[in-house]
Amino acid sequence: MRLLWENKKHNFILLFILLLGLILRLWNIKQDLPYNYYGDESYLIYLSLKFGTGDLNPHWFIWPTFFQYTLFFLFSIFYLLGKIFGWFKNTTDFLYLYLKDPSIFFLIGRITSAFLGTVSIYLIYLLSKKIYNKKIALLSALLFAFLPLPVEYSHYAVVDTALVFMLLLAFIFIVNIFLYNKKKDYLLSGLFIGVATATKYPAIFWVISIFLAHLFKNNKKEGLKFLFNKNIFLCIIGIFLGFFLTCPFAILDFPKFILDIKGQILCAKIGWFGWEKTNPYLEHLFNLISAMGFTLFLFSLLSIFYIIIKKQKDCLIFLIPTIIYFLILGLNKNTYSRFVLPILPLLVIFSSKFLYDLKIKFNKMNLLWYLMVLFLLSEPLYLSIKTDLNFSLPNTMTQAKEWVEKNIPSGSKILLNEYGPALMQSPYKIRLQAQKKPKDLLTYGYHKKREIFYQIKEKVAKEKINYDLSYIINPIGYLEGEPNYERDISESIEAIKNYKEKYDLIIISDALLYKFFHYPKELIPKKYWPIIDFYKEIMYNYKPIKEFLSLKNKTKGPNIRIYKLR
Repeated sequence: MRLLWENKKHNFILLFILLLGLILRLWNIKQDLPYNYYGDESYLIYLSLKFGTGDLNPHWFIWPTFFQYTLFFLFSIFYLLGKIFGWFKNTTDFLYLYLKDPSIFFLIGRITSAFLGTVSIYLIYLLSKKIYNKKIALLSALLFAFLPLPVEYSHYAVVDTALVFMLLLAFIFIVNIFLYNKKKDYLLSGLFIGVATATKYPAIFWVISIFLAHLFKNNKKEGLKFLFNKNIFLCIIGIFLGFFLTCPFAILDFPKFILDIKGQILCAKIGWFGWEKTNPYLEHLFNLISAMGFTLFLFSLLSIFYIIIKKQKDCLIFLIPTIIYFLILGLNKNTYSRFVLPILPLLVIFSSKFLYDLKIKFNKMNLLWYLMVLFLLSEPLYLSIKTDLNFSLPNTMTQAKEWVEKNIPSGSKILLNEYGPALMQSPYKIRLQAQKKPKDLLTYGYHKKREIFYQIKEKVAKEKINYDLSYIINPIGYLEGEPNYERDISESIEAIKNYKEKYDLIIISDALLYKFFHYPKELIPKKYWPIIDFYKEIMYNYKPIKEFLSLKNKTKGPNIRIYKLR
Protein backbone atom coordinates (compact mmCIF):
# COMPACT_ATOMS: atom_id res chain seq x y z
CA MET A 1 0.00 0.00 0.00
CA ARG A 2 2.81 2.36 0.89
CA LEU A 3 4.59 1.58 -2.39
CA LEU A 4 1.39 2.36 -4.32
CA TRP A 5 1.08 5.70 -2.49
CA GLU A 6 4.73 6.50 -3.22
CA ASN A 7 4.19 5.80 -6.94
CA LYS A 8 1.09 8.00 -7.04
CA LYS A 9 2.94 10.78 -5.25
CA HIS A 10 5.87 10.45 -7.66
CA ASN A 11 3.62 10.55 -10.73
CA PHE A 12 1.74 13.55 -9.36
CA ILE A 13 5.02 15.46 -8.88
CA LEU A 14 6.09 14.57 -12.43
CA LEU A 15 2.77 15.75 -13.88
CA PHE A 16 3.06 18.96 -11.86
CA ILE A 17 6.55 19.57 -13.26
CA LEU A 18 5.30 18.97 -16.80
CA LEU A 19 2.39 21.36 -16.21
CA LEU A 20 4.72 24.07 -14.92
CA GLY A 21 7.00 23.52 -17.91
CA LEU A 22 4.06 23.78 -20.32
CA ILE A 23 2.79 26.99 -18.68
CA LEU A 24 6.23 28.60 -18.94
CA ARG A 25 6.42 27.58 -22.61
CA LEU A 26 2.93 28.77 -23.58
CA TRP A 27 2.89 32.01 -21.58
CA ASN A 28 2.81 34.94 -24.05
CA ILE A 29 3.19 32.57 -27.01
CA LYS A 30 1.42 35.19 -29.16
CA GLN A 31 4.13 37.81 -28.65
CA ASP A 32 4.33 40.51 -31.36
CA LEU A 33 1.69 38.92 -33.61
CA PRO A 34 0.49 39.62 -36.25
CA TYR A 35 4.02 40.93 -36.84
CA ASN A 36 7.16 38.89 -36.46
CA TYR A 37 10.65 40.21 -35.85
CA TYR A 38 12.64 37.00 -35.60
CA GLY A 39 13.96 36.50 -39.13
CA ASP A 40 14.63 32.76 -38.77
CA GLU A 41 11.06 32.15 -37.67
CA SER A 42 9.54 34.18 -40.51
CA TYR A 43 11.67 32.52 -43.17
CA LEU A 44 11.09 29.01 -41.84
CA ILE A 45 7.31 29.50 -41.97
CA TYR A 46 7.64 30.87 -45.52
CA LEU A 47 9.81 27.94 -46.65
CA SER A 48 7.37 25.43 -45.14
CA LEU A 49 4.43 26.96 -46.98
CA LYS A 50 6.28 26.90 -50.30
CA PHE A 51 6.11 23.11 -50.31
CA GLY A 52 2.39 23.60 -51.03
CA THR A 53 3.30 24.35 -54.65
CA GLY A 54 4.19 20.67 -55.04
CA ASP A 55 7.95 21.22 -55.12
CA LEU A 56 9.32 19.51 -52.00
CA ASN A 57 12.90 20.49 -52.82
CA PRO A 58 13.74 23.53 -50.63
CA HIS A 59 16.57 24.57 -53.01
CA TRP A 60 18.12 26.06 -49.86
CA PHE A 61 19.97 23.85 -47.38
CA ILE A 62 21.10 26.30 -44.74
CA TRP A 63 18.61 24.37 -42.60
CA PRO A 64 17.77 20.72 -43.28
CA THR A 65 14.10 19.96 -43.92
CA PHE A 66 12.67 17.77 -41.14
CA PHE A 67 11.10 20.61 -39.16
CA GLN A 68 9.99 22.37 -42.34
CA TYR A 69 8.23 19.20 -43.51
CA THR A 70 6.66 18.86 -40.06
CA LEU A 71 5.23 22.38 -40.27
CA PHE A 72 4.08 21.80 -43.85
CA PHE A 73 2.20 18.70 -42.66
CA LEU A 74 0.51 20.73 -39.89
CA PHE A 75 -0.32 23.57 -42.30
CA SER A 76 -1.84 20.99 -44.66
CA ILE A 77 -4.10 19.72 -41.86
CA PHE A 78 -5.10 23.32 -41.11
CA TYR A 79 -5.92 23.86 -44.79
CA LEU A 80 -8.03 20.68 -44.97
CA LEU A 81 -9.94 21.70 -41.84
CA GLY A 82 -10.46 25.12 -43.41
CA LYS A 83 -11.89 23.50 -46.52
CA ILE A 84 -14.23 21.32 -44.43
CA PHE A 85 -15.51 24.21 -42.30
CA GLY A 86 -15.65 26.72 -45.16
CA TRP A 87 -12.78 28.96 -44.06
CA PHE A 88 -11.04 28.57 -47.43
CA LYS A 89 -12.49 27.93 -50.87
CA ASN A 90 -9.09 27.19 -52.37
CA THR A 91 -5.35 27.62 -51.88
CA THR A 92 -5.62 31.25 -52.99
CA ASP A 93 -7.73 32.02 -49.92
CA PHE A 94 -5.18 30.16 -47.79
CA LEU A 95 -2.29 32.21 -49.18
CA TYR A 96 -4.33 35.41 -48.82
CA LEU A 97 -4.73 34.72 -45.09
CA TYR A 98 -0.98 34.15 -44.71
CA LEU A 99 -0.11 37.42 -46.46
CA LYS A 100 -2.79 39.47 -44.70
CA ASP A 101 -2.45 38.11 -41.17
CA PRO A 102 -0.01 35.21 -40.66
CA SER A 103 -0.74 34.91 -36.92
CA ILE A 104 -2.32 31.45 -37.11
CA PHE A 105 0.66 30.06 -39.04
CA PHE A 106 3.11 31.33 -36.45
CA LEU A 107 0.92 30.02 -33.63
CA ILE A 108 0.82 26.55 -35.19
CA GLY A 109 4.61 26.57 -35.38
CA ARG A 110 5.11 28.03 -31.91
CA ILE A 111 2.66 25.66 -30.22
CA THR A 112 4.48 22.80 -31.92
CA SER A 113 7.74 24.03 -30.38
CA ALA A 114 6.10 24.48 -26.98
CA PHE A 115 4.71 20.94 -27.17
CA LEU A 116 8.10 19.47 -28.17
CA GLY A 117 9.77 21.52 -25.42
CA THR A 118 7.38 20.14 -22.82
CA VAL A 119 7.71 16.54 -24.02
CA SER A 120 11.48 17.05 -23.87
CA ILE A 121 11.11 17.50 -20.09
CA TYR A 122 9.51 14.06 -19.95
CA LEU A 123 12.21 12.57 -22.19
CA ILE A 124 14.87 13.94 -19.82
CA TYR A 125 12.98 12.24 -17.00
CA LEU A 126 13.00 8.92 -18.91
CA LEU A 127 16.67 9.26 -19.84
CA SER A 128 17.77 10.08 -16.30
CA LYS A 129 15.58 7.33 -14.85
CA LYS A 130 17.11 4.82 -17.27
CA ILE A 131 20.66 5.83 -16.32
CA TYR A 132 20.07 6.30 -12.57
CA ASN A 133 16.76 6.23 -10.70
CA LYS A 134 13.37 7.91 -10.38
CA LYS A 135 14.50 10.51 -7.84
CA ILE A 136 17.37 11.77 -9.98
CA ALA A 137 14.97 11.70 -12.93
CA LEU A 138 12.53 14.03 -11.12
CA LEU A 139 15.35 16.41 -10.25
CA SER A 140 16.54 16.46 -13.86
CA ALA A 141 13.04 17.15 -15.19
CA LEU A 142 12.50 19.92 -12.64
CA LEU A 143 15.78 21.66 -13.43
CA PHE A 144 15.24 21.52 -17.19
CA ALA A 145 11.62 22.70 -16.93
CA PHE A 146 12.83 25.97 -15.39
CA LEU A 147 15.85 26.73 -17.62
CA PRO A 148 15.30 30.12 -19.31
CA LEU A 149 16.86 29.36 -22.71
CA PRO A 150 14.71 26.27 -23.48
CA VAL A 151 11.70 28.27 -22.26
CA GLU A 152 12.58 31.12 -24.61
CA TYR A 153 13.10 28.96 -27.70
CA SER A 154 9.89 27.02 -27.07
CA HIS A 155 8.18 30.31 -27.97
CA TYR A 156 9.56 30.30 -31.52
CA ALA A 157 8.74 28.23 -34.59
CA VAL A 158 12.40 27.43 -35.24
CA VAL A 159 14.43 24.22 -35.41
CA ASP A 160 16.27 24.38 -32.08
CA THR A 161 13.63 22.97 -29.71
CA ALA A 162 12.86 20.18 -32.19
CA LEU A 163 16.60 19.43 -32.32
CA VAL A 164 16.75 18.92 -28.53
CA PHE A 165 13.64 16.70 -28.69
CA MET A 166 15.11 14.45 -31.40
CA LEU A 167 18.49 14.22 -29.66
CA LEU A 168 16.84 13.14 -26.41
CA LEU A 169 15.03 10.35 -28.24
CA ALA A 170 18.39 9.25 -29.64
CA PHE A 171 20.04 9.47 -26.20
CA ILE A 172 17.48 7.08 -24.69
CA PHE A 173 18.37 4.37 -27.21
CA ILE A 174 22.09 5.11 -26.83
CA VAL A 175 21.76 4.34 -23.12
CA ASN A 176 19.96 1.13 -24.09
CA ILE A 177 23.06 0.15 -26.09
CA PHE A 178 25.15 0.53 -22.94
CA LEU A 179 22.62 -1.36 -20.81
CA TYR A 180 21.33 -4.11 -23.10
CA ASN A 181 23.45 -4.10 -26.30
CA LYS A 182 20.48 -5.05 -28.51
CA LYS A 183 20.44 -4.65 -32.29
CA LYS A 184 17.22 -2.61 -32.30
CA ASP A 185 18.83 0.00 -30.06
CA TYR A 186 21.72 0.45 -32.50
CA LEU A 187 19.25 0.89 -35.35
CA LEU A 188 16.91 3.25 -33.47
CA SER A 189 19.68 5.37 -31.95
CA GLY A 190 21.16 5.79 -35.43
CA LEU A 191 17.72 6.52 -36.90
CA PHE A 192 17.02 9.31 -34.40
CA ILE A 193 20.53 10.77 -34.79
CA GLY A 194 19.78 10.86 -38.53
CA VAL A 195 16.45 12.65 -37.99
CA ALA A 196 18.10 15.03 -35.50
CA THR A 197 20.73 15.82 -38.15
CA ALA A 198 17.89 16.45 -40.61
CA THR A 199 16.59 18.95 -38.05
CA LYS A 200 19.92 20.73 -37.57
CA TYR A 201 23.24 19.52 -38.93
CA PRO A 202 25.42 19.70 -35.75
CA ALA A 203 23.41 16.79 -34.30
CA ILE A 204 25.68 14.43 -36.24
CA PHE A 205 28.46 15.05 -33.69
CA TRP A 206 26.46 13.10 -31.11
CA VAL A 207 27.11 9.90 -33.04
CA ILE A 208 30.23 9.83 -30.84
CA SER A 209 27.95 8.80 -27.95
CA ILE A 210 26.89 5.69 -29.87
CA PHE A 211 30.50 4.62 -30.39
CA LEU A 212 31.31 5.28 -26.72
CA ALA A 213 28.29 3.29 -25.51
CA HIS A 214 29.33 0.44 -27.79
CA LEU A 215 32.95 0.65 -26.65
CA PHE A 216 32.11 0.71 -22.92
CA LYS A 217 29.67 -2.17 -23.31
CA ASN A 218 32.15 -4.26 -25.28
CA ASN A 219 35.28 -3.22 -23.42
CA LYS A 220 36.86 -6.65 -23.74
CA LYS A 221 37.52 -5.96 -27.41
CA GLU A 222 40.91 -4.55 -28.25
CA GLY A 223 42.09 -1.80 -30.58
CA LEU A 224 39.74 -0.65 -33.29
CA LYS A 225 37.97 -3.97 -33.78
CA PHE A 226 34.84 -2.61 -32.15
CA LEU A 227 34.38 -0.25 -35.12
CA PHE A 228 33.79 -3.19 -37.45
CA ASN A 229 31.05 -4.74 -35.36
CA LYS A 230 27.89 -5.49 -37.35
CA ASN A 231 25.84 -3.50 -34.85
CA ILE A 232 27.85 -0.38 -35.75
CA PHE A 233 27.00 -0.91 -39.41
CA LEU A 234 23.35 -1.26 -38.38
CA CYS A 235 23.64 2.10 -36.61
CA ILE A 236 25.16 3.71 -39.73
CA ILE A 237 22.27 2.37 -41.81
CA GLY A 238 19.87 3.90 -39.28
CA ILE A 239 21.59 7.30 -39.53
CA PHE A 240 21.40 7.25 -43.31
CA LEU A 241 17.72 6.22 -43.31
CA GLY A 242 16.77 8.83 -40.68
CA PHE A 243 18.51 11.60 -42.57
CA PHE A 244 17.48 10.57 -46.10
CA LEU A 245 13.81 10.02 -45.25
CA THR A 246 13.47 13.46 -43.62
CA CYS A 247 15.93 15.47 -45.75
CA PRO A 248 15.91 13.57 -49.07
CA PHE A 249 16.96 16.43 -51.34
CA ALA A 250 20.27 16.80 -49.53
CA ILE A 251 21.12 13.69 -51.55
CA LEU A 252 18.82 14.15 -54.55
CA ASP A 253 20.08 17.72 -55.05
CA PHE A 254 23.57 17.02 -53.78
CA PRO A 255 25.47 19.83 -55.60
CA LYS A 256 23.22 22.54 -54.09
CA PHE A 257 23.42 20.87 -50.68
CA ILE A 258 27.23 20.87 -50.76
CA LEU A 259 27.29 24.47 -51.98
CA ASP A 260 25.14 25.63 -49.04
CA ILE A 261 27.13 23.56 -46.52
CA LYS A 262 30.35 25.17 -47.78
CA GLY A 263 28.69 28.56 -47.32
CA GLN A 264 27.79 27.71 -43.73
CA ILE A 265 31.33 26.57 -42.99
CA LEU A 266 32.66 29.84 -44.40
CA CYS A 267 30.09 31.80 -42.38
CA ALA A 268 31.25 30.03 -39.21
CA LYS A 269 34.85 30.81 -40.07
CA ILE A 270 34.50 34.54 -40.85
CA GLY A 271 31.31 35.56 -39.00
CA TRP A 272 27.99 36.81 -40.37
CA PHE A 273 29.16 40.21 -41.58
CA GLY A 274 32.62 38.86 -42.34
CA TRP A 275 34.77 41.06 -40.13
CA GLU A 276 33.71 40.18 -36.58
CA LYS A 277 36.42 39.71 -33.97
CA THR A 278 35.09 37.57 -31.12
CA ASN A 279 36.18 35.04 -28.50
CA PRO A 280 33.60 32.29 -29.13
CA TYR A 281 34.57 30.16 -26.12
CA LEU A 282 34.17 33.04 -23.71
CA GLU A 283 30.89 34.15 -25.28
CA HIS A 284 29.47 30.63 -25.12
CA LEU A 285 30.39 30.42 -21.45
CA PHE A 286 28.32 33.57 -20.93
CA ASN A 287 25.58 31.97 -23.06
CA LEU A 288 25.55 28.99 -20.70
CA ILE A 289 25.35 31.29 -17.68
CA SER A 290 22.37 33.08 -19.26
CA ALA A 291 20.82 29.75 -20.22
CA MET A 292 21.03 28.21 -16.74
CA GLY A 293 21.65 30.96 -14.23
CA PHE A 294 25.04 31.56 -12.64
CA THR A 295 24.65 29.27 -9.61
CA LEU A 296 23.35 26.27 -11.55
CA PHE A 297 26.05 26.77 -14.20
CA LEU A 298 28.77 26.66 -11.52
CA PHE A 299 27.16 23.61 -9.95
CA SER A 300 27.09 21.88 -13.35
CA LEU A 301 30.84 22.49 -13.70
CA LEU A 302 31.39 20.89 -10.30
CA SER A 303 29.25 17.93 -11.39
CA ILE A 304 31.44 17.48 -14.48
CA PHE A 305 34.57 17.29 -12.33
CA TYR A 306 32.76 14.85 -10.06
CA ILE A 307 31.89 12.58 -13.00
CA ILE A 308 35.46 12.67 -14.31
CA ILE A 309 36.89 11.80 -10.88
CA LYS A 310 34.38 8.97 -10.37
CA LYS A 311 34.87 7.73 -13.98
CA GLN A 312 31.15 7.03 -14.33
CA LYS A 313 30.87 5.41 -17.76
CA ASP A 314 27.15 6.03 -18.06
CA CYS A 315 27.82 9.78 -17.83
CA LEU A 316 31.06 9.72 -19.83
CA ILE A 317 29.05 8.43 -22.82
CA PHE A 318 27.53 11.91 -23.01
CA LEU A 319 30.13 14.02 -21.22
CA ILE A 320 32.90 13.38 -23.77
CA PRO A 321 30.71 14.40 -26.77
CA THR A 322 29.50 17.42 -24.75
CA ILE A 323 33.08 18.64 -24.34
CA ILE A 324 33.87 17.94 -28.02
CA TYR A 325 30.70 19.78 -29.09
CA PHE A 326 31.65 22.81 -27.00
CA LEU A 327 35.17 22.80 -28.48
CA ILE A 328 33.66 22.73 -31.98
CA LEU A 329 31.33 25.62 -31.07
CA GLY A 330 34.41 27.67 -30.29
CA LEU A 331 35.44 27.46 -33.96
CA ASN A 332 32.29 29.31 -34.99
CA LYS A 333 32.46 33.11 -34.90
CA ASN A 334 28.66 33.29 -34.78
CA THR A 335 27.97 32.89 -31.07
CA TYR A 336 24.19 32.67 -30.88
CA SER A 337 22.89 31.49 -27.52
CA ARG A 338 20.72 28.79 -29.12
CA PHE A 339 23.86 26.86 -30.09
CA VAL A 340 24.29 25.66 -26.47
CA LEU A 341 20.76 24.19 -26.25
CA PRO A 342 21.79 20.57 -27.05
CA ILE A 343 24.13 20.33 -24.07
CA LEU A 344 21.69 21.74 -21.48
CA PRO A 345 19.75 18.46 -20.90
CA LEU A 346 23.01 16.66 -20.19
CA LEU A 347 24.26 19.36 -17.83
CA VAL A 348 21.07 19.16 -15.75
CA ILE A 349 21.35 15.34 -15.60
CA PHE A 350 24.97 15.60 -14.46
CA SER A 351 23.94 18.19 -11.86
CA SER A 352 21.03 16.06 -10.64
CA LYS A 353 23.28 13.03 -10.18
CA PHE A 354 25.75 15.12 -8.17
CA LEU A 355 22.93 16.59 -6.09
CA TYR A 356 21.52 13.16 -5.34
CA ASP A 357 24.92 11.77 -4.34
CA LEU A 358 25.39 14.71 -1.98
CA LYS A 359 22.06 13.88 -0.36
CA ILE A 360 23.13 10.27 0.14
CA LYS A 361 26.52 11.24 1.52
CA PHE A 362 25.13 13.83 3.94
CA ASN A 363 21.86 12.09 4.76
CA LYS A 364 21.58 13.77 8.15
CA MET A 365 21.49 17.23 6.57
CA ASN A 366 18.26 16.90 4.59
CA LEU A 367 17.05 20.42 5.38
CA LEU A 368 20.27 21.94 4.11
CA TRP A 369 20.05 19.81 0.95
CA TYR A 370 16.50 20.94 0.20
CA LEU A 371 17.52 24.56 0.73
CA MET A 372 20.37 24.06 -1.74
CA VAL A 373 17.95 22.62 -4.32
CA LEU A 374 15.63 25.59 -3.89
CA PHE A 375 18.58 27.94 -4.22
CA LEU A 376 19.68 26.28 -7.48
CA LEU A 377 16.13 26.40 -8.84
CA SER A 378 15.36 29.98 -7.86
CA GLU A 379 17.57 31.78 -10.39
CA PRO A 380 16.51 29.75 -13.48
CA LEU A 381 12.84 30.12 -12.51
CA TYR A 382 13.25 33.85 -11.99
CA LEU A 383 14.98 34.21 -15.37
CA SER A 384 12.30 32.13 -17.12
CA ILE A 385 9.49 34.24 -15.66
CA LYS A 386 11.42 37.36 -16.63
CA THR A 387 11.76 35.99 -20.18
CA ASP A 388 8.03 35.35 -20.42
CA LEU A 389 7.19 38.79 -19.03
CA ASN A 390 9.59 40.35 -21.53
CA PHE A 391 7.61 38.75 -24.36
CA SER A 392 4.58 40.80 -23.28
CA LEU A 393 6.40 44.16 -23.53
CA PRO A 394 5.58 46.53 -26.41
CA ASN A 395 8.02 46.13 -29.29
CA THR A 396 9.71 49.30 -30.54
CA MET A 397 9.32 48.07 -34.13
CA THR A 398 5.54 47.78 -33.69
CA GLN A 399 5.39 51.17 -31.99
CA ALA A 400 7.29 52.73 -34.89
CA LYS A 401 5.01 51.09 -37.45
CA GLU A 402 1.87 52.33 -35.72
CA TRP A 403 3.26 55.86 -35.42
CA VAL A 404 4.27 56.01 -39.09
CA GLU A 405 0.89 54.75 -40.28
CA LYS A 406 -0.85 57.32 -38.11
CA ASN A 407 1.32 60.32 -38.99
CA ILE A 408 2.88 59.74 -42.41
CA PRO A 409 0.70 59.79 -45.58
CA SER A 410 0.33 56.55 -47.50
CA GLY A 411 2.59 56.43 -50.56
CA SER A 412 5.41 58.43 -48.94
CA LYS A 413 8.96 57.50 -49.96
CA ILE A 414 10.81 55.90 -47.03
CA LEU A 415 14.35 54.58 -46.73
CA LEU A 416 14.98 52.12 -43.89
CA ASN A 417 17.46 49.49 -42.81
CA GLU A 418 16.82 45.96 -41.58
CA TYR A 419 15.11 45.18 -38.25
CA GLY A 420 12.87 48.22 -38.51
CA PRO A 421 9.07 48.59 -38.52
CA ALA A 422 7.12 46.09 -40.63
CA LEU A 423 5.67 48.62 -43.05
CA MET A 424 3.70 47.51 -46.10
CA GLN A 425 5.45 47.88 -49.44
CA SER A 426 3.61 49.72 -52.23
CA PRO A 427 1.82 47.62 -54.89
CA TYR A 428 4.07 49.17 -57.55
CA LYS A 429 7.26 48.06 -55.78
CA ILE A 430 5.79 44.58 -55.26
CA ARG A 431 5.28 44.29 -59.03
CA LEU A 432 8.87 45.37 -59.56
CA GLN A 433 10.08 42.71 -57.11
CA ALA A 434 8.26 40.03 -59.09
CA GLN A 435 9.78 41.21 -62.35
CA LYS A 436 13.32 41.35 -60.94
CA LYS A 437 13.40 37.73 -59.79
CA PRO A 438 16.31 36.00 -61.56
CA LYS A 439 15.17 34.07 -64.61
CA ASP A 440 17.22 31.02 -63.68
CA LEU A 441 15.06 30.50 -60.60
CA LEU A 442 12.10 29.78 -62.88
CA THR A 443 13.45 26.24 -63.04
CA TYR A 444 12.39 25.80 -59.40
CA GLY A 445 8.88 24.41 -59.07
CA TYR A 446 7.63 26.96 -56.55
CA HIS A 447 8.83 29.89 -58.68
CA LYS A 448 6.62 28.75 -61.55
CA LYS A 449 3.68 29.76 -59.36
CA ARG A 450 5.23 32.93 -57.99
CA GLU A 451 2.98 35.13 -60.13
CA ILE A 452 -0.02 34.12 -58.00
CA PHE A 453 1.97 34.86 -54.82
CA TYR A 454 2.82 38.39 -55.95
CA GLN A 455 -0.69 39.05 -57.24
CA ILE A 456 -2.13 38.24 -53.81
CA LYS A 457 0.63 40.21 -52.10
CA GLU A 458 -0.22 43.21 -54.27
CA LYS A 459 -3.91 42.83 -53.44
CA VAL A 460 -3.17 42.81 -49.69
CA ALA A 461 -0.96 45.90 -50.08
CA LYS A 462 -3.81 47.82 -51.75
CA GLU A 463 -6.05 47.02 -48.77
CA LYS A 464 -3.56 48.42 -46.25
CA ILE A 465 -1.63 51.64 -45.69
CA ASN A 466 1.44 51.22 -47.87
CA TYR A 467 4.62 53.11 -48.67
CA ASP A 468 7.26 53.34 -51.36
CA LEU A 469 9.98 51.56 -49.41
CA SER A 470 13.68 51.25 -50.17
CA TYR A 471 16.01 49.14 -48.02
CA ILE A 472 19.62 49.10 -46.90
CA ILE A 473 20.53 45.45 -46.43
CA ASN A 474 23.16 44.22 -44.00
CA PRO A 475 26.39 42.58 -45.22
CA ILE A 476 26.56 38.77 -45.33
CA GLY A 477 30.21 37.82 -45.54
CA TYR A 478 29.91 34.29 -46.89
CA LEU A 479 27.81 35.51 -49.85
CA GLU A 480 30.54 37.82 -51.11
CA GLY A 481 30.83 37.40 -54.88
CA GLU A 482 27.41 35.75 -55.27
CA PRO A 483 25.62 37.64 -58.13
CA ASN A 484 22.24 38.14 -56.47
CA TYR A 485 23.83 39.32 -53.23
CA GLU A 486 26.16 41.72 -55.05
CA ARG A 487 23.16 43.11 -56.90
CA ASP A 488 21.28 43.70 -53.63
CA ILE A 489 24.31 45.44 -52.06
CA SER A 490 24.71 47.63 -55.16
CA GLU A 491 21.04 48.59 -54.90
CA SER A 492 21.48 49.49 -51.23
CA ILE A 493 24.43 51.75 -52.04
CA GLU A 494 22.50 53.27 -54.94
CA ALA A 495 19.53 53.87 -52.61
CA ILE A 496 21.56 56.13 -50.29
CA LYS A 497 22.94 58.30 -53.09
CA ASN A 498 21.23 61.71 -53.25
CA TYR A 499 18.93 60.56 -50.45
CA LYS A 500 17.82 64.13 -49.67
CA GLU A 501 16.07 64.37 -53.02
CA LYS A 502 14.68 60.82 -53.01
CA TYR A 503 12.95 60.29 -49.67
CA ASP A 504 10.45 61.88 -47.34
CA LEU A 505 11.54 59.82 -44.34
CA ILE A 506 14.50 57.77 -43.14
CA ILE A 507 14.07 55.13 -40.43
CA ILE A 508 17.17 53.70 -38.77
CA SER A 509 17.21 50.71 -36.44
CA ASP A 510 20.35 50.25 -34.34
CA ALA A 511 19.94 46.43 -34.15
CA LEU A 512 23.24 45.66 -35.88
CA LEU A 513 24.82 49.08 -36.31
CA TYR A 514 27.48 48.26 -33.73
CA LYS A 515 29.04 45.88 -36.26
CA PHE A 516 29.71 48.89 -38.48
CA PHE A 517 31.01 51.18 -35.74
CA HIS A 518 32.62 48.80 -33.24
CA TYR A 519 35.48 47.85 -35.54
CA PRO A 520 38.12 50.02 -37.27
CA LYS A 521 36.97 51.07 -40.70
CA GLU A 522 40.07 49.48 -42.23
CA LEU A 523 38.79 46.01 -41.28
CA ILE A 524 35.60 46.56 -43.27
CA PRO A 525 35.58 46.05 -47.07
CA LYS A 526 35.65 49.40 -48.90
CA LYS A 527 32.41 48.75 -50.76
CA TYR A 528 30.55 49.11 -47.43
CA TRP A 529 32.18 52.42 -46.52
CA PRO A 530 29.44 54.51 -48.24
CA ILE A 531 26.88 52.82 -45.96
CA ILE A 532 28.93 53.64 -42.85
CA ASP A 533 29.35 57.26 -44.01
CA PHE A 534 25.61 57.49 -44.66
CA TYR A 535 24.69 56.33 -41.16
CA LYS A 536 27.15 58.77 -39.61
CA GLU A 537 25.87 61.66 -41.69
CA ILE A 538 22.24 61.02 -40.75
CA MET A 539 22.90 60.50 -37.04
CA TYR A 540 25.28 63.49 -36.68
CA ASN A 541 23.50 66.01 -38.92
CA TYR A 542 19.81 65.29 -38.38
CA LYS A 543 17.64 65.30 -35.32
CA PRO A 544 15.02 62.53 -35.23
CA ILE A 545 11.41 63.66 -35.22
CA LYS A 546 10.51 60.55 -33.25
CA GLU A 547 12.40 57.93 -31.24
CA PHE A 548 11.32 54.53 -29.98
CA LEU A 549 13.83 53.34 -27.43
CA SER A 550 14.34 49.99 -25.76
CA LEU A 551 13.77 50.68 -22.06
CA LYS A 552 14.30 48.10 -19.33
CA ASN A 553 11.00 46.48 -18.25
CA LYS A 554 9.04 48.90 -20.46
CA THR A 555 9.79 48.12 -24.11
CA LYS A 556 11.78 45.58 -26.09
CA GLY A 557 13.46 45.62 -29.48
CA PRO A 558 16.10 47.85 -31.05
CA ASN A 559 16.27 51.62 -30.73
CA ILE A 560 14.49 53.14 -33.73
CA ARG A 561 14.89 56.74 -34.86
CA ILE A 562 12.81 58.44 -37.53
CA TYR A 563 14.23 61.35 -39.52
CA LYS A 564 12.12 63.66 -41.68
CA LEU A 565 13.87 65.05 -44.77
CA ARG A 566 11.08 67.11 -46.34
